[in-house]
Formats: sequence, C-alpha cells, structure tokens
Amino acid sequence: MDRAGSKTVTDAEGVCGRVVPASLEVCSTAAHIVVQLDNGPQVLVPTHLLIPQPDGSYALPCRLAELEHVRSAHEAHQPEPLVVPVLVEELEVQKRVVETGKVRLTKVGPRARDLS
Repeated sequence: MDRAGSKTVTDAEGVCGRVVPASLEVCSTAAHIVVQLDNGPQVLVPTHLLIPQPDGSYALPCRLAELEHVRSAHEAHQPEPLVVPVLVEELEVQKRVVETGKVRLTKVGPRARDLS
C-alpha cells in the first residue's frame, strides 16, 4: 500500500478522504494509515479494513467518522491509564525477634545507716 501517495479512501456513506504521510507527531504504525478527510480532520484507519478497488482507491466498510481522530503531539504522549484487575492476592507474614536496645542493671548493697 502506498502510504505517502494520493490514494483516496471512501467509506460506507460515501465520505471521501486522501491517504497522507504521517507526521512525526502522529502515532501511526504499519497497522494504520492517516487519512485526511475532505472536510478537514485526519483519522487513523486500520489497514486491515481497507478494501483495494480496481481504480487504485480504497473502500472502507465502516464510517470514517467512527475511527480515531489523529491526536496532537501533546495528547499522543499521554497514554490512557492501564487498569489490570487483581485475580489472586496472597500475603505471607512472619515474625522474628529483633534487638532494639540494651539495659544494664547493677545491684548495690545496703547502705549503713547513720545511727547518731
């Protein structure tokens, strides 16, 4: 597929766009191409959805409006948080003796009383 060429992409509703080269700020991979819509915005289109046509253009079985719009560089570097459910949680607890200090005791004998 010619990623930088001027191939056209037409969706299921007849909305057209052109394949454009991905800029450095766009998160695109080999699995996606950037399509500039005729009305302005750019969208990332998964390449596995594109159906080659005899005239060199591509058809898309879904609506271009449903696909992810190209994000700016600021948004592209802020991934959404990943939430992983905890399936099993285990805790192992042990006790051990720890010396925390010392005390010295001495015994002093009884004092003689002053009997005056």
